[in-house]
Amino acid sequence: MALDAILKEVWALYAIATFIILARYAVRLRTVGIKGLYWDDLLCFGVLIFNTSDAVLVHIVHYTGESSEVNAKWLETATQADIDRVTYGSKLEYAAWCSYPALIWCMKFTMLFFYKRLTLGSFHNRLIRYLFWFTGVCYIIVWFVLIFGCFPTQMNWQVTPQPPWKCAFRPQNFLAVAIPNILTDAAILMVPIPMLWQLKMPLKKKITIGAVLSSGLFVIAAAIIRVVLSLDAAPSAANINGWGVRETFIGIFTINIPILRPVFSRAFWLPGPYDPNAPGRGSGYAGHNLHSTPNKSFKGTKLGSEIDKLAGANEYELHSRTPVSDNFDLESNASTEKMVHTRSNRSQDYRYDVEDGVRVETSYAIRTTHRDEETGSMGGTWNHIGLPK
Repeated sequence: MALDAILKEVWALYAIATFIILARYAVRLRTVGIKGLYWDDLLCFGVLIFNTSDAVLVHIVHYTGESSEVNAKWLETATQADIDRVTYGSKLEYAAWCSYPALIWCMKFTMLFFYKRLTLGSFHNRLIRYLFWFTGVCYIIVWFVLIFGCFPTQMNWQVTPQPPWKCAFRPQNFLAVAIPNILTDAAILMVPIPMLWQLKMPLKKKITIGAVLSSGLFVIAAAIIRVVLSLDAAPSAANINGWGVRETFIGIFTINIPILRPVFSRAFWLPGPYDPNAPGRGSGYAGHNLHSTPNKSFKGTKLGSEIDKLAGANEYELHSRTPVSDNFDLESNASTEKMVHTRSNRSQDYRYDVEDGVRVETSYAIRTTHRDEETGSMGGTWNHIGLPK
């Protein structure tokens, strides 16, 4: 009865995770359209595939059993049909051990590509690039242990004679996956901290966004809990696979939290094309967008548009040490810096500190006359002053 309850939990978590992933695509298509999809969206489809694979494999192995549950007493009474069944289940369990890290690392690269869309400046670009390499190398190490931790490979599904413990229970796999998993998650958490430091916004909002972007702490906690409880408990496929499913569910939930943020804004549900600056959004602001055709160092950065979705489009200030090109034009898929102002009579200055010592300083102040739907207040004044290079 307890085992059946585990299967119910597995499929319930799978259904919720699938709904979250599909909701992610609905949000992305609504906000940026199919042409605005990025690599993290493609990788999230891989997350869906590997998560489905894990759920199916866990379900089958639950009924077939696998070699970690075999002991000498069972072998004394086992028929050839029983041995064949457990051998088949052990092969599927080995397949699950291969798809499980593939799912986890798909989520890591999904988050890295998401951060790549948020980064601004050469420091963040370098950090992201190094993390891509570090995460990739860790994945290669995991695969090395999965293949050679029990060798020859067919011993992973050998039932009789009983295989050594490293091939039946595979304790080395737990450590080989958990240690790089935790290290890469901790390294990825380093990304949002310096990014938030650049944003001039209320501390409360910084904390909120930081909590969302740093939700990988829950994934780290889940990975640690899974290893401790799986190694400590009596070895069983139900226990090992059950904690694996819980860990991956937390990961799927975590990587999609930032993407689902627009669902909770009024602008998302308004008819017509999505516009986070729409007056009917409810927060009451006017906005102006700056877009650029960037030089090479701006490639892949969309800090303003994404943070705007997370933060709720209040005023903030960005300081970038990325060079500003001469052809700073107005609309690009590669770089979008969106600066949005609350209605007030103040002008705001935005400064871009350039590496070669040139500073471009622009102040925007546009007078708006429409009435705020929520508060009834009239628009404020924005000025525009440009200091050329």
